[in-house]
Amino acid sequence: MKKHLGLLLLFILNVAITSCKKSSTLPIIANVEATIRFTGDPAYDGCGWFIITDTDQKWYKPINLDDAYKQDKAKVIISYTVLNDKFYCGKTGVGPGNDQIELKNISLK
Repeated sequence: MKKHLGLLLLFILNVAITSCKKSSTLPIIANVEATIRFTGDPAYDGCGWFIITDTDQKWYKPINLDDAYKQDKAKVIISYTVLNDKFYCGKTGVGPGNDQIELKNISLK
């Protein structure tokens, strides 16, 4: 009986571990025209850098915006992946938040 219980526990543990893995293959959205915006220094109640898509005016928080592109109102073409995390500005985290993106490619327009 102990042998079967041990095998059952190993099976349950294996299922639990493999079912919790997240997919790392998020789709890449390519060649989107957008505008970079600076909303102010987070140290002084600003929210930092955002990218706004031209087609739907959606605000995204880039996690890897290179310093070379940190130019307010710069027009860019980007390819990106929308991450599963939200960005909340301020200490309270109130509101729907903004989707975070990982830039795969960026160039000035």
